[in-house]
Amino acid sequence: MTVERLDHMTIRCVDLERTRAFYCEALGLKVGPRPDIPIPGYWLYCNDIPLVHIVGGDIAEGAPKQPDTRGFDHIAFRISDPTPIIAALKARDIPFQDRSLPDFNLYQLVVHDPDGVMVELNFTTNG
Repeated sequence: MTVERLDHMTIRCVDLERTRAFYCEALGLKVGPRPDIPIPGYWLYCNDIPLVHIVGGDIAEGAPKQPDTRGFDHIAFRISDPTPIIAALKARDIPFQDRSLPDFNLYQLVVHDPDGVMVELNFTTNG
């Protein structure tokens, strides 16, 4: 048995619409098809992949209780061009930090979603 790839991540959120807006309007993901399940939420797509699932409301009625996930640190996305994302974050007054890792030809943006999940955006530089 071998892991092939990361399939998706699910984020529990307090304000479903605010979290959807963050991932769609600030980061460029798109709402797409989702199974008819009794838990309010969205599947957010990167191209044709439902990469981020967000769920809100009283999910205890529709799903088993989950263990504490405090060991979870952040999610990271590879991006092709940081310029439009920086503009979108600034337009929405969403604070972020940026940093360069020249030894790895990497430029990073670090931002937190409305529920405090750290999101790392990685852009490969030309060295």
